[in-house]
Amino acid sequence: MTTDKKRLRVGVLFGGRSGEHEVSLASAASVIRALDPERYEAVPIGISKDGRWIAGTGAQKLLPEVLKSGQRVVLPADPNVGSLVPLGEGSGGALRVDVVFPVLHGTFGEDGTVQGLLELAGLPYVGAGVLGSSVGMDKDLQKRLFKQAGLPVGEFLAVPRSAWEKHPDAVLRAIKKKLKCPMFVKPATLGSSVGMTKVKKWGELPAAMDLAAEFAQKILVERGIKGREIEVSVLGNEEPQASVPGEIVPHREFYDYTAKYLEEGTKLVIPAKLSKAQVKKFQEYAVRAFRCVECLGMARVDFFLEKRSGKILLNEINTIPGFTSISMYPKLWEASGISYRQLIDRLIDLALEQRWVVTGAVFALLMALGVWWMLRFHNEKKIVEQFLHAVIADDMQKAYQIWKPSGSYSYKDFVDDWSASGYYGPIKSYRIETAQKSSGASGVTVVVELSPFDSFPDKDDRVKNYRTKEVRLWVESRDMSLGFAP
Repeated sequence: MTTDKKRLRVGVLFGGRSGEHEVSLASAASVIRALDPERYEAVPIGISKDGRWIAGTGAQKLLPEVLKSGQRVVLPADPNVGSLVPLGEGSGGALRVDVVFPVLHGTFGEDGTVQGLLELAGLPYVGAGVLGSSVGMDKDLQKRLFKQAGLPVGEFLAVPRSAWEKHPDAVLRAIKKKLKCPMFVKPATLGSSVGMTKVKKWGELPAAMDLAAEFAQKILVERGIKGREIEVSVLGNEEPQASVPGEIVPHREFYDYTAKYLEEGTKLVIPAKLSKAQVKKFQEYAVRAFRCVECLGMARVDFFLEKRSGKILLNEINTIPGFTSISMYPKLWEASGISYRQLIDRLIDLALEQRWVVTGAVFALLMALGVWWMLRFHNEKKIVEQFLHAVIADDMQKAYQIWKPSGSYSYKDFVDDWSASGYYGPIKSYRIETAQKSSGASGVTVVVELSPFDSFPDKDDRVKNYRTKEVRLWVESRDMSLGFAP
């Protein structure tokens, strides 16, 4: 086996404070089992239901055991640390990880919060960034973006929980005006169909609204669509690729939390029975949706194929889909030629690739800023240098011409200031300290230190520095004339 030093330490982040805690454990266990032991060392990192971070060891094979008896840790928001820090006395050193694989579903995990912490900590991680994760969690916001991008979505209405609580009659009237039964009511910022209700009669709507309001601050009401449920997996960063489409055939009336996780009977038809033109269109829409919310790494995009009209309607995007070996996301890639283990390898590679892209972009920005800073007020500093070179050479005529004096500054006064025996003399070396321009000013103030020594003294040479003089010169940007700064 390859030595540990050559293996990547992959922090598999699971659990969380959302209602999908148990789903996360199943996904994370599958990921850990599938990690190639020749390439990776798994570091299980659990988040308890009350928000405690707990790291496990290689001896703890079961994730519930990690949550029960693992080491309490914190992740500092400091890119110079890049490790999990144990809590408590005698808890050992920092726990290093090279990349994080979040397998968190729902709030406080899939919504950009954890991604923001990982960004602050400077750790590369699998999946969408802060923006893509937060938009992907808000079904109202993503649908509005899809519509703006010209992607087909069904009719919907978003209702703030506060509006429902304060003005329920007005909200019911607005829903009735826009939608007809049947319809679906769900929390706008939750996954796995938690809190979702199919409303067949108007009398069922208030209870459905109350249920959704228990889980989120915004409620989404959608037109019920009679059709097939088609899903497509997307993989990539800058050049995302779409898998073959698959179809969900739920054994219940609709694909709710119970049908997904608690009961057997739901069928996954992979690949879905579609025409070549339909497959191409589903894949195109999936990639467009992925790019629309600025997703990275992975996502599953869910659609309806309406029976009556044959229209394709985009339902939602999931930035951290279920990830057990029998979940739709990896199964679709398996049918597309990428095994479960290869998929995990690719996702880790994409995470590291994105970190290099970000690091490279930051480096390029810093380089550009450095060049800009060096070239900033280049012409103004250059004219000051030309002037001082003439002064050091004792060519007062040339220095006076470069100064371009006004009538009030005579040549005699100029020599009294700048000659070897003048106020600023003798000048044998100089150093430009700063150049700055006030808002709306017509010129630049250049601060210069003048020295009577052939080489400018070091800053810690107090004796020589005592004899340096500071002068603030004004350079008029229009004609490069010099003067004393106000």
